[in-house]
Amino acid sequence: MASNPVVQALKKALEDLDAIKVEKEKVMNEGVTMHDNLSPLEDLMAVHGKKVDKQSVFSKYQQEYTTFFSKNEEFEKQKQEITGVIQSNSGPFAAVIGQVQADPAKAAFFQQLNEAILIQSQLSNMLEQGNQFYSKLNDILIKLQQSVADYKMGRDIQKNDILSKQGGGQGQPPAGGQPGNAAQQ
Repeated sequence: MASNPVVQALKKALEDLDAIKVEKEKVMNEGVTMHDNLSPLEDLMAVHGKKVDKQSVFSKYQQEYTTFFSKNEEFEKQKQEITGVIQSNSGPFAAVIGQVQADPAKAAFFQQLNEAILIQSQLSNMLEQGNQFYSKLNDILIKLQQSVADYKMGRDIQKNDILSKQGGGQGQPPAGGQPGNAAQQ
């Protein structure tokens, strides 16, 4: 039974899936570490202070996340190929199971194996949906972050215009003072 090519193909496919799982877990941990090491607030403040170009900061973040997501996409492609191997061997595997139905112990073993394959398939689908969700969430958060930064910058420009009009064109109010107090003293 163990030398059956269908069983061998399924065994290899499951081992490959386990290897992909281990590698993907490493990449996910690297992604979390990468995310923890980034400092978007400091970068936004640098952009706001005109110390850094907005496009260079955006490009930096885009490059970091693109690399991370491209690795995940590669794992998904490998997983799809292996899933195809499992599905193509499921019919012949069912025939092998049919041959050993006479032995109740073997029938129970193959029933458990079949259930494990179905559960693995369901988990893979759920993992793919989760990956898509977080990918979309990341895109939305990047857009939101950019919108908030643009809104804040617009309000700062508006504030500076109002302050310069109130101060009679004399510039910023004194440190610690309220806008408009310099002209009243």
